Amino acid sequence: MRTILTAAILFALAGCSSPESITANKHQVMDLKISRSAGIYSQCLNKKWSDINPATRYYNNNNTHTIASYLDGQGEMASAKIQTISDNQADVEIFLTSRGNSQQALLEAAKACV
Repeated sequence: MRTILTAAILFALAGCSSPESITANKHQVMDLKISRSAGIYSQCLNKKWSDINPATRYYNNNNTHTIASYLDGQGEMASAKIQTISDNQADVEIFLTSRGNSQQALLEAAKACV
């Protein structure tokens, strides 16, 4: 019984970290291919978003970088998914929710890193 419960908890947590959950309830506001590496763009964006909102977190899973900016107790207000295309190219997707009042600043920061 304990093994089944542990497996169920791990399965539930795995769903929370999937790319689909990152983009749920958000509107895509930016989708472009850039001539920068995913790592360099992610570092720039993480710094700028952290300056705007200290509750920003960075995750890296193989060739996908994810940055999420959280609103106190209300979940994510923005997220970025940056995928490696090649050494000097990346695909950038920015998603915003309707929560919080920093969305425009977060979007401008994303554009500034391009």
